[in-house]
Amino acid sequence: MSQLAYRPYRGLRVLIAVALMASFVVAGPAVAEPVPDDPHALPGVVPGGSPFEASVTATDAPDARRDVYRFTLAEGQFLSIDASQTSEATASVALYGPGTTDPVDLANAISSATLETTGTGTFHDDITAHPGQAGDYYLDIVALSGDSTLTVNYAIGTPSFSLDTTNSASTVVTGSPAGDVTFKASWGALGSEPVTFTAETDQPWLTPSPATGTASSNSEQTFTLGLNPVGLSRGVHEATATVTIAGVEPKPFRVSLRVLDKPTMSISTSTTKVSYGGRVTITGSLRDSASQLVTGQPVALKRSYDRSTWTTVTVPVSTTGNYSVTTPVYRNTYFRWFYAGGGDFAPAESSPDRLVYSYAYVTRPSIPTHISPGKTYTFKGYLKPQHAKGSASITLYWEYYSTKYRKWRKQASMPVAVSDYSNYSVYKYKDRYGRGVPRRWRVKAVHPKDASHLTTSSSWEYYKVY
Repeated sequence: MSQLAYRPYRGLRVLIAVALMASFVVAGPAVAEPVPDDPHALPGVVPGGSPFEASVTATDAPDARRDVYRFTLAEGQFLSIDASQTSEATASVALYGPGTTDPVDLANAISSATLETTGTGTFHDDITAHPGQAGDYYLDIVALSGDSTLTVNYAIGTPSFSLDTTNSASTVVTGSPAGDVTFKASWGALGSEPVTFTAETDQPWLTPSPATGTASSNSEQTFTLGLNPVGLSRGVHEATATVTIAGVEPKPFRVSLRVLDKPTMSISTSTTKVSYGGRVTITGSLRDSASQLVTGQPVALKRSYDRSTWTTVTVPVSTTGNYSVTTPVYRNTYFRWFYAGGGDFAPAESSPDRLVYSYAYVTRPSIPTHISPGKTYTFKGYLKPQHAKGSASITLYWEYYSTKYRKWRKQASMPVAVSDYSNYSVYKYKDRYGRGVPRRWRVKAVHPKDASHLTTSSSWEYYKVY
């Protein structure tokens, strides 16, 4: 039986007293509702505010031993309640859920506690009305020994949460693994029971994952939306995802997915070997994933000597999607096309790189066409690019003409050190070859193969000794 059923006048006094504390109201109406006609129903007193004082006496009169207070929760609302003894007595406090008709059996209580003398016990509970659990909740206070006075604090609230969707935009490239869209839901006023957060969307390229967590003030939960862009065309795709908590207005937010096409670039060269400073033409094309030419896009032709550091040669723009650049080559050079991406296209580059070999620049040795035996002559020529001073970067080769065999025969070779001359190198060699041997001679200079140039030979220089 309720307090109103047993002691209507005393219940009215309680209502008047607690109405004076209206400035402390957290939630809920401030007046009692009338007793229903059903004699088995349990109306209880609707408290006017928090905190309020409850008092029961340990007498034989049943209407003095018990007070019942009613709290009405909508779906998703929570009730946080605690009671403490402020007198030297013993009382029982129990909380019952919807459908209770008479709070007698503690086995049917949601929670209960026995409060003894001051400071030796408190009652506390947090209830969230999950789906199907909305209705009236009853706080039953019963005096067990002595006259008990209790202070009851309570709060009824509606869950609230906010979304941090700063990461709700994502970019994915066709043919590449897709990442996830993550965002955070921050909540407050949800009590302390596990609350299920659910993200929903009707877009097949989004895969929401429900997230659960123990809700409390200043807490947050991270949600993940998996991306599945297979079959999506390039461009921007948007969808609405909705985050839902029971009893709270669902919060929609936009998810933006930009799908970039993965283009390809081809490359070819007009030749693979050039003379020093010779020109080579590098061609290429930019095509989308459907092999269609992409027009109007700037691409960069870059060169490198070690395949780690790249330098831009030029950045042409083509109205056809085909590209062609002619450039000089002075040493072994790698070429590659680079596309930085733009619009709905991802970056791309040509592969593999194209290597164009270069010869060095070597002049034939200068020598008079007629020399005398026994005299010293200087064989001199030039080498580009400039080599380290003192390095044996040139080798001279001599041949003489055999009248017996009627052909040129090898005679000797000699490595020659170079020295600086302007911005390239000069080689010099003094010798008395042919002394006392009247013959026809020829000489040439050879630069051996190195990391920057192919083996390079000058033309022959012809002379006679007589």
